[in-house]
Amino acid sequence: LSHHTLRLAYSLDGENTRWLQNQECSLFRARFAAVSDDAIPALLANLDLDCAMLTSEDIGEVGEMLQQFCKSQDIQASDPSKMHKDFFWVPFSRVTKLVRMRQVVMYRGRAIIPRRDFVAVLESYFRLRMSESMNR
Repeated sequence: LSHHTLRLAYSLDGENTRWLQNQECSLFRARFAAVSDDAIPALLANLDLDCAMLTSEDIGEVGEMLQQFCKSQDIQASDPSKMHKDFFWVPFSRVTKLVRMRQVVMYRGRAIIPRRDFVAVLESYFRLRMSESMNR
């Protein structure tokens, strides 16, 4: 109830709207950090995003590329048996900035990004949906 009251009150002024969106995005990042690895696939299915956590079978195909990527990006690679939980498949059209900066692994027309960048992808989606709903 208080969330909806805040949205109603803060949607009248552009500056207040941005402030509320920033606060909600901060809360979203904190909540996503607390989500277990097992719950992420269900979350992605619920959001209807064309993104997925890598599987252990995917690591068999791209594991060596990911290890080289981790070295080049100064990412501490986890144990190869757990590496699939640290990377996500994302349509490259959602991460064009990362593609341009060469901070992704491209494989079969899709981008593979580390968890730290995936949070930003989810946050931008969340912010877009929130903006759309507040502008109604």
